[in-house]
Amino acid sequence: MTVTGDVVAPPGLPGQLGSFTRPDASKQVMYNGMPLYTFVGDTQPGQANGQGLLGLWFAATP
Repeated sequence: MTVTGDVVAPPGLPGQLGSFTRPDASKQVMYNGMPLYTFVGDTQPGQANGQGLLGLWFAATP
């Protein structure tokens, strides 16, 4: 999950939202120090088709 510009956390988010610069110079979003990723199988907002995939990937929830 990459962004341009600053990452702005919504009010009341129980944790820290931030970003770091990747080797390709893009900005990766992170939550509580963990990188966030989008799932290629999600085609519409709100989908979480990768939830639990291989027992390794889980949707981020506050």
